[in-house]
Amino acid sequence: AINLADSLIQNAGICLDRLFGLPFIPGSAIKGVCRHAALEELKSAGMDAQKNLFGVFRAVFGTADNDFTNGELRPFQHLLASRAENQKGAIAFLPAYPVNEAQVVIDLTNVHYPEYYRTGRTEDLSKERPQPNPFPAVETGAQFAFCLVLNGIADDPTLLEAATRWLEAALTVHGLGAKTASGYGWFALRPDVLQQLLDEERHEAEAAAAKTRAAAEAQAKVQAEAARRAAMPPDELARDRFT
Repeated sequence: AINLADSLIQNAGICLDRLFGLPFIPGSAIKGVCRHAALEELKSAGMDAQKNLFGVFRAVFGTADNDFTNGELRPFQHLLASRAENQKGAIAFLPAYPVNEAQVVIDLTNVHYPEYYRTGRTEDLSKERPQPNPFPAVETGAQFAFCLVLNGIADDPTLLEAATRWLEAALTVHGLGAKTASGYGWFALRPDVLQQLLDEERHEAEAAAAKTRAAAEAQAKVQAEAARRAAMPPDELARDRFT
């Protein structure tokens, strides 16, 4: 359940691609839950491990000065030492799109009891007429591909490994999106689906490489034939054209 509040009516929105109409998860939402998972690990780490972990955290997500003044990184300001507070992150969190048929379905939630909440009297419950409130959600079984890439600020592959670990913790331990307490937004890791995507990518790369080699071989043959004809005497070239 992504972007329920991003609409004119509360609990009536959903994040859909403007061109394809597919439900997707914005990269900002993915980065947010990953950062939350990383903060949880940072808070629970021992003093010796916090220093190194804090450096990886800053390298992955980046930090700003307000993170240390009024933000969640205020308890870790002493770990900055003489380094600047502002730093750009080295990981780009791309939007996650489904790799199968992600069905959008209608779910229901009941409205609250305004009269009872206003008076606090249980007898007012009999006067309430709560009406179900429908909202869109992505059906269980949708498979999403999450992509994290180095954005050029740093080329350290260990940053990708750390970001991937925090992403897995975010999806399986903390959940993503709205209504996680009601069972929404919980993911299970599917190594077989990832392997399938990697195999498809490898096959596409191999097919593209084979096509490039075939085109290069054909071009080489054309050039070799042109060179052979250019080196032939006129009489031999004339006989070659008629044979």
